[in-house]
Amino acid sequence: MADIADSANDISQLEIESILKNRVVEKPAYHQVCRYCKKSTPDGYPFCDSDCRDDFERLNKYGANNA
Repeated sequence: MADIADSANDISQLEIESILKNRVVEKPAYHQVCRYCKKSTPDGYPFCDSDCRDDFERLNKYGANNA
């Protein structure tokens, strides 16, 4: 026989499942060009290769932002 705590748990679980089922999932922003060299990027990646990514991160870490 279910007590009040079991009933409350069942209701909470149904609410959580309903919220998860009806949520709107935002898609990530896709990039068309590399953030560093401005070349076309494959499949919406922000950088065309790891060298551009590393250079971009290095520039932002040690560049004009730290003046």
